[in-house]
Amino acid sequence: MPPQEPYPLTNAHWKTEWAKCHLDDLREAVGAFSADSHTVTSEEELERDQVRYRVYLKQPHVSVYLICGDYLQCLRTALDQAVWSLINNRTSADSESSEFPVFEEPLEPKSERRFNKKVNGLSPSAIDYIKSIQPYNRPAGLPLSASPLWCLHELNRIDKHRRISVHAQISLATREHFGLVLPAADFAEVSEERTDYGFDLVCRGAYKHLQPKISTFVIFGEPKRGIFMDIDEISQLYNFVTDEVLIALASRAK
Repeated sequence: MPPQEPYPLTNAHWKTEWAKCHLDDLREAVGAFSADSHTVTSEEELERDQVRYRVYLKQPHVSVYLICGDYLQCLRTALDQAVWSLINNRTSADSESSEFPVFEEPLEPKSERRFNKKVNGLSPSAIDYIKSIQPYNRPAGLPLSASPLWCLHELNRIDKHRRISVHAQISLATREHFGLVLPAADFAEVSEERTDYGFDLVCRGAYKHLQPKISTFVIFGEPKRGIFMDIDEISQLYNFVTDEVLIALASRAK
């Protein structure tokens, strides 16, 4: 038998602890950006009795993307190392091809052989659990992005080959941006089409000189794959791995 870890998932937990360090850094970077994410200028348009507010939106520093990539890599690696550790602690089976499998489509004979090769040596209950959380088991009608396992796997895969999308966005323009519940006749908004500098907001009537209140958030993801996650949703991937998957695997070690 190979030498055993002090605890079956020690290596995986070390990886998640390092992921938590990256997550703390990521939250700090996003917070610092949000505190200075945009400027607003105004121009009165007398002929229309309105003021146009131009929101010049900055974009996060490249370090935000890099930290996020490191965070995702640690979490994804933790899953792979968990499978490797459980196999090594349970059996002498060859674990060189071990991996935490992620499949978008229900298993058919060819993909099932690939799945079985990745988990060969795990306990039957651990294998059943891994199958139960596969993206193809998401509730009917929901997109793949509803699966945290798929989001983690896909973002990490993309980050290995090209950069994931990280960009700033403002909250939807409504009358509440001006700090009051204004009558509809006193406020109008320009369609939320992104300009080359950010967005335009328009205020008409008695409240046209109120400075709009803008909230900014950072979106992580991959538009082509339908992944759009804010910092809280990115953080939930950590909880998914540490509080759900690793605990479930540890309970099914034998």
